[in-house]
Amino acid sequence: MSIFVCACVLYLLSFKIALVLAMVTYENPTYRYYKYSGYAVVAGWCIALVSVIPILVTMVVTIVKRKGSLFEVYLPSYYKS
Repeated sequence: MSIFVCACVLYLLSFKIALVLAMVTYENPTYRYYKYSGYAVVAGWCIALVSVIPILVTMVVTIVKRKGSLFEVYLPSYYKS
């Protein structure tokens, strides 16, 4: 049990650190000496988000449909043998 919780906490912490570092060090993409315009960067981000948004929407809808608080709904799943 404690190894599982520790692994989850370490995974989330490392993911957040990697996300912050990626955001801090982000530079617009280039190809050799060509710098892409702001429009191209925004279009690329929109294409990337098309695959992520349905996952987030499904997650939120599933959580909202559950009865009880997040603590009541998800904590028992950690204690199952």
